[in-house]
Amino acid sequence: MRWFKLILTMIMLFLLPLGACLAETGSFVGEWQNTDLQTRGVTRMVITVTGNTLNVQTWGSCHPIDCDWGKVVGRSASNNRLTVVYNEENIESTMWLTLSDENHIEIKEKIHFTDGNSRPDRTTIYQFERVTDGVNGYTPRPGSAERKAILDGLRAWLKDKHGIDAVFVVIKLNVQNGFATTHVLPQSKDGSQHYEDIVAALKKDKDRWSVVEILNTHSNAEDDSGDP
Repeated sequence: MRWFKLILTMIMLFLLPLGACLAETGSFVGEWQNTDLQTRGVTRMVITVTGNTLNVQTWGSCHPIDCDWGKVVGRSASNNRLTVVYNEENIESTMWLTLSDENHIEIKEKIHFTDGNSRPDRTTIYQFERVTDGVNGYTPRPGSAERKAILDGLRAWLKDKHGIDAVFVVIKLNVQNGFATTHVLPQSKDGSQHYEDIVAALKKDKDRWSVVEILNTHSNAEDDSGDP
């Protein structure tokens, strides 16, 4: 019996640091999005937990949709820091994730080239925020397939109801739970004609978005992020 108690105590002492480490890094669990929607680097991360392992899945900027880098195991160095390493052909990407608060992380990425061409390492710092789908929703990145599909749905409504072919300057766009709300400034493709701005709600049905409600406003808001 004494041997059993001794072995049990040793196992508990062995697992204690791992359990504490997992509890400390649990704040990283969730979906994260780069606050710079125009970034050409890391765009999104999803961090999950399986047993005592933190799994990190990362996406990088690509066209027409972001590239999935795959899933790796994150390593905890302290109670608010996580290290993630991706090894691709001729490139090693090391990222240090630091919690700023419960909804924001700073990511420092170091790119090391392993092809022997003596290229210098490249370091980039990103600011990420937690995606709280169902509460605040999220904004699809410019150039993403999802953003294009939403605006195509609104564009089809505008063409059908008013006979107008337009591109949009997007003031706001938010997606959550299969619905999207957007505020856009329509204009002709050559920019010579400007139309009344539109606030719209759209619903997703399979891969298509359809307008379910329109509320026109008269706003002087300006934004330089145009979408075709």
